[in-house]
Amino acid sequence: MIWLVFVLSALAIIAAGIAIARFGDIIAVRTGLGRLLFGTILLAAGTSLPELIAAFDAVRFGIPDLAAGNMLGSILVDMFFLALFDLVTRQARLLRGTAITHSLTAALATLLLAATVLFILVPLGLQALGIDLESLIILAIFVGGTRLIQRRAALGPVPSEEVAAGRHLPLLWAGLGFAGGVAVLVLAAPSLVGSAEAIAATTGLGTGFIGLALLPLVTGMPELVSSITALRIGAFDLAVGNLFGSCVFNTFALALAGLLFQPGSIYAAISSGFSFVGLLGLILINIALLGTLARPERRIRRIEWDAILIIVVYVAGIYLLYQRAPLLSAQR
Repeated sequence: MIWLVFVLSALAIIAAGIAIARFGDIIAVRTGLGRLLFGTILLAAGTSLPELIAAFDAVRFGIPDLAAGNMLGSILVDMFFLALFDLVTRQARLLRGTAITHSLTAALATLLLAATVLFILVPLGLQALGIDLESLIILAIFVGGTRLIQRRAALGPVPSEEVAAGRHLPLLWAGLGFAGGVAVLVLAAPSLVGSAEAIAATTGLGTGFIGLALLPLVTGMPELVSSITALRIGAFDLAVGNLFGSCVFNTFALALAGLLFQPGSIYAAISSGFSFVGLLGLILINIALLGTLARPERRIRRIEWDAILIIVVYVAGIYLLYQRAPLLSAQR
């Protein structure tokens, strides 16, 4: 029964992810936002709703390590997906062929993630209006950073191929389709997460490692499917912006969930071992950022070495975390 719920929920989320990517691309063109801004903010927020819902549920049940594992683990998975897409995409060199403005999104992700790691290691223990200062700082960085991305994206015109891509469906129908896809995510995600937790419980692994290794693969399905669909229709900026933007949104979502955590700071309650997860995420994002900025023309045997490096570091990091799983459940 648990497996049936898992499969049905996963299929619903896959269908919603496809709808969000297709309708989102049309909205990006017709509203003049462009695929860069839409993928970075709106699409990333929509496809990251399962992670946000899972984090709220974890906080509600008093399991901050599960929320942290899901959010920080999703960043690792997003960079892993980006590397895989870079290897298999032949129409373009994904990391080096998309808008260089994505480096601004990646830089914002590293800033937010570094602040998150800092607060896990050294919680401030201060409050403002009954809200922990750490969460407020993260939220302020997110708002300021996304505003910068919006201004930077508005400087350039929308490419002509994007305009042509958005002519076949009215904006109203695209908006309704996008909203419907998000609604399906909201309805299906709790069942997906709940069934995944029940299946994972039979393995005997700790809550922290389950949140890190299993839940991100489950809740990351919308990002995966949406990015694949975006690549198939040639919306490379939408795909890259979705994955980088999801890294930004996941750190924001952890801070948002922290507003509901009682008593005290969620960062103080998260096991300090998750700082290693955050540092691993910083390494992966910066490798992708170097690939975006460097843009070397020469390749050896047509292999994207930055993508290979991301995959190797991700696999090695997950294995190392598996060997030291108790660190993700250790009490302060």
